[in-house]
Amino acid sequence: MSSKQLGKKPAPTPNTGTATGASTTKSGKSKEQLEFLTSHHPGFLTHQTATTLNRFWPPVFDGWYKKWPITVTPADIKQYGSPANAILVFRKVTNEKIRNWFHNHARPTSKSSKSDLKLNQNEKQKLAPAQAYCSYFWNHGLKDIVEARWKKHRESQSTAGGDSSAAATSGSSIPIDFKLKIAKEFYDALPPAEKKKVDDRRDEEWRKLYRPIRVIEDVRERDKKLAWHEVGQPSVAKTLSRMLKNLEDQAGCIAHLFVGFADPQTGDVSFQNYSQGEGEELDFRAFCGSDWDNVIEKRFMEWGMQIFGEPGTSGRKTFMFTNAPPVPNPGASSSAVSDSGFDVTEASDVLPLPQDLISFPVEGNLRTRGQ
Repeated sequence: MSSKQLGKKPAPTPNTGTATGASTTKSGKSKEQLEFLTSHHPGFLTHQTATTLNRFWPPVFDGWYKKWPITVTPADIKQYGSPANAILVFRKVTNEKIRNWFHNHARPTSKSSKSDLKLNQNEKQKLAPAQAYCSYFWNHGLKDIVEARWKKHRESQSTAGGDSSAAATSGSSIPIDFKLKIAKEFYDALPPAEKKKVDDRRDEEWRKLYRPIRVIEDVRERDKKLAWHEVGQPSVAKTLSRMLKNLEDQAGCIAHLFVGFADPQTGDVSFQNYSQGEGEELDFRAFCGSDWDNVIEKRFMEWGMQIFGEPGTSGRKTFMFTNAPPVPNPGASSSAVSDSGFDVTEASDVLPLPQDLISFPVEGNLRTRGQ
């Protein structure tokens, strides 16, 4: 798949002052820039827990641009009309990438995650022990404990003069890192025998989730897994519509759907791109800059391959990459939909791309693997 298939307009690639030849990380940031971000990480976690991130971003952005000011070229001025317009565009892209970095490093489990995906399907990551414990015991006492502690924490923040605008105490409103901190506390306090039960259950569920269909001996179980991959989820169109709506105010280009197909027996995966709506088609370079040909295409294909699990899983999944306003009705028939014969309501999954492949964050976790 070449970038020509997805459009021709290159993305704005801001010059933030990284010197040519400077030592860089895999993410493209210099080591100095990574050190700058890392130094602010504790402050991010504090503000995230206190729901005061609006106070966190301005000094971080100001500090970044003092160290690495954006410079514009005559070509940039010609493209965007003025130096001020070019700087605004580049700052928007850079600010979102900085936000993405902090959100991607917000959870404790992110520190052990590898930045590069591998095509070896036998190296799937399991849930961390605290994540597994939280999942298994959330509705068996842990939820009440977490909500009570969160309420107490919010009250203490309010008493101390903190922001109390987000004092909701329901499970869905509590930050995941707060939940996992308490779950880890309870998991660590378990007797060895109880820990082993949690770990054994985690291992068994992991094996079941990533077991190739071709090795499942039970006919009913094999048919059930095949059917799950092939049946449409009624909520897909609604989910996609909500996802697009969340992005409406952030960009002005059309929506793209990426549909992947996996052969039930071999696990071979192929991808096809669909566009909906009116306007100029954009390619991945609109989100990834000039690295598309060298890095991003390979990175995307690795990610897409991993989504399907081990060879032998089957079905159809829908990937959407962002920077797109909503179409009037994603599930309705349109020229783009009818020409391709594709209906989002038939898809078995709706997934946002990983944050390192897009410029704008996606609200919510739409990954619905299920089993």
